[in-house]
Amino acid sequence: MTSGFETTEAARSARGEYDAPRSGPTERGAGMLAFAGVMLAILGILNVIYGIAAISNSDFYVGHTRFIFNSLNGWGWVITIIGAAQVAAALSILRQTGWGRWLGVATAALNSIAQLLFIPSYPFASLALFAVDIVVIYALVAYGARRAPA
Repeated sequence: MTSGFETTEAARSARGEYDAPRSGPTERGAGMLAFAGVMLAILGILNVIYGIAAISNSDFYVGHTRFIFNSLNGWGWVITIIGAAQVAAALSILRQTGWGRWLGVATAALNSIAQLLFIPSYPFASLALFAVDIVVIYALVAYGARRAPA
């Protein structure tokens, strides 16, 4: 016996009076894609800042380091260019473009290699950025495929 004062969400939904609000994408992995886009933007901004610091020969990095391929100034340019590409990839991922996923994977892969080669000048930050790059690659590869409309 019902009293007519049922206010539960299930009762209202059963009577057709109430539908639960739906916001945002409901597909599997949408949160991971947003996470990857935001983290890629953060990585890109940090790389641009670190690259500018390396180009300007500031005292931000470990002094008298020897690099395998180039000088600190050269690696600064490499990191700055990768950072700018990462920001572009992050914006395209957040806009949900198809090519943004692959640009994100490519820039994160290039940045992970560059960060491993950049370890002599800034060890802990390089390893932290490397780890975030790996998580971003996982998120984009595992959850980035376009879903067919249901």
